[in-house]
Amino acid sequence: MLVRHPLDRECAETTIRYQRLLTEGDATFADTPLDSLVDVVAGSVRDECRRHWVAGLRTRYLDLSASEDAWQNR
Repeated sequence: MLVRHPLDRECAETTIRYQRLLTEGDATFADTPLDSLVDVVAGSVRDECRRHWVAGLRTRYLDLSASEDAWQNR
């Protein structure tokens, strides 16, 4: 299983090329954008503590604005 950032186009394209190398019908590889995985986890939590944890996960790994701001201010 590959978990990648949904905006990482280079990784997505590399994944497509890799999947073409697999035998037809081979389902042993899963390409999963991180936002999809976080959405599944978010839909399964019921208590506030875990909802807060998922929100933090989403902010840290999917919201690139903080790192983009830091990069631009160099």
